[in-house]
Amino acid sequence: MKKIIFGLGIIITLLTVLIVSWIRVDTKPAEVATSQVAEPDRSKTFIIGIASESNDLVAEDTKEYETLANYISSKLVSKGITASKVINLVSISGMAQLMRQGRIDILIDSPFPQPIAIRWKNGYEKYNSVIYANASSGIKTLNDLKGKMLVFEDPYSTSGYFLPKSELLDKKYKLVEKTRGQIVGKDEIGYYFSFDGYGEVDKGNAAAAVEIGYKFDENLALHPGAYIVLFKTIDVYRHVVLARSDMDPTLKSELMSILLDMNKDPKGIKVLADISQTSKFSILPNMDVAFNGIRELTKYIEQEIVAR
Repeated sequence: MKKIIFGLGIIITLLTVLIVSWIRVDTKPAEVATSQVAEPDRSKTFIIGIASESNDLVAEDTKEYETLANYISSKLVSKGITASKVINLVSISGMAQLMRQGRIDILIDSPFPQPIAIRWKNGYEKYNSVIYANASSGIKTLNDLKGKMLVFEDPYSTSGYFLPKSELLDKKYKLVEKTRGQIVGKDEIGYYFSFDGYGEVDKGNAAAAVEIGYKFDENLALHPGAYIVLFKTIDVYRHVVLARSDMDPTLKSELMSILLDMNKDPKGIKVLADISQTSKFSILPNMDVAFNGIRELTKYIEQEIVAR
């Protein structure tokens, strides 16, 4: 499934190009229309933008959001909306360009130009990342990772890479990408990517690994005492809904009402369940409060995000 890019600087740069969840590499946009409109009439078509982490996931992710696009467009008939479409781009910089060009009405990912609501994906408003080690490894603190390997989940993930990486860089640790088995300098923390962090740590291939907070808690409940937490990152919003900056205020207001009331409508509840068990959308708080802490971290990984 798609991942969110954590970006904020993007609120800052992205308001130049951004962070959630976070990034994807591919210059070719993958589009799937939820109607048969080849060249949609922009004034009559409601368009949702999403960013899959790879071309292999485009079809699955697009289908997931088609139900939401259809639901919202059905509620906007009074505004002249008669069709809907999902544009799925495997490039965060490309998605930023589409947003600036007004070719997307809303983007469901991380903070772009105008965040208007919060998506409670899998029932969570916020989440964090945990850096953990096998309890029997002798690793007790982040300093113990110097000269050793750390496993991140994948290079496109907020919780599995960008968020924990930025926090480590903020703490002045030197991170160097390696391949499994490579020698790590005594003052460095080497890292590589694997979706099996627990396996890598248990086999001794790495000293520690990263996991999204709530999943780590679930795993620890199944294996009490097997792992210890070395560090927990700040909490960030699971997903936010972003609107193009030139959206008509009345349309934006109507869209907000539709999203906020979905969990009160039987049809809306079904649509929410279809998109990764979303429980609801809620109002985004004051921007300074909403993204406190993220702005400071963005500077460490902003160029890496934009490059993707």
